[in-house]
Amino acid sequence: MLWTMLIRDASAALDAEACAAIYAPYVIGTAITFETDPPSPAEMAARIKTAQQNHAWLVLQTRCDLRDGIRVAVSLVAPILMVVLANLLLKEKSGAGTYVAIALAIVGVVLILQPYGTRFDGYALVALSSALFFALAAVATRWLGHSDAPIVTSIWGNTTILLASAAVLFVTGWTWPQPGDWLLFLGVGIAGGIGNVLYILGLRISRVAEVAVLDYSLFAWAALLGLAIFDELVSLMVGLGAALIVASGVYNVLGRRWSFGRRPRSPGITPLV
Repeated sequence: MLWTMLIRDASAALDAEACAAIYAPYVIGTAITFETDPPSPAEMAARIKTAQQNHAWLVLQTRCDLRDGIRVAVSLVAPILMVVLANLLLKEKSGAGTYVAIALAIVGVVLILQPYGTRFDGYALVALSSALFFALAAVATRWLGHSDAPIVTSIWGNTTILLASAAVLFVTGWTWPQPGDWLLFLGVGIAGGIGNVLYILGLRISRVAEVAVLDYSLFAWAALLGLAIFDELVSLMVGLGAALIVASGVYNVLGRRWSFGRRPRSPGITPLV
């Protein structure tokens, strides 16, 4: 597992809570701060804004880098397994165009993740198992589309996940989120719910192989959102990789009509709606 360190200007909105948590032990346990009560995140945010009017307030940000063999294995294998399982279980036949699109997407992901110099260790088996179950879930969702609407599949699927998570929490214990985190959790829930329903709808009206190729666009979206929200600069390699991923999706969706549109659809690729 590789970790990156980034020194950047502090953000009052993003870093105040972390800075307050780091500073609090020195207020409580030492005399070096000349303060008796640790500042709240709101007070720390105000201090950051005031200090930055005349001085620099820097933070050291550490994070787990995506450039490791385990994450690459998950990212690259899951959509491929979706195509293979769809061929075996649903009898969906994928033409050469689909595999060309997958190859383009893989090259794009490698350019973004740059997994050079990493090694494949035992923990990768857990990641590969996750990829397998993700692919099985996609195939099962496509199969359920024969009889259930997307919202029904989403409700039952998320209910199952909720019950399984509750069983885990019963063993590990529950930790209440901080007050400021509730809106973030709400946003994650809304965005995740909408994305889940749309993903199920996509599997209902498209072949698993077509959806699998578009799964690689996750990395392009991550790069763009990182730039828009966190001001993370996109390197030339990341930009090129994102372009290849987008090109693979466009080729897979539109190329079939242009190149193979004269051929009749096989029963395995008939939309379910």
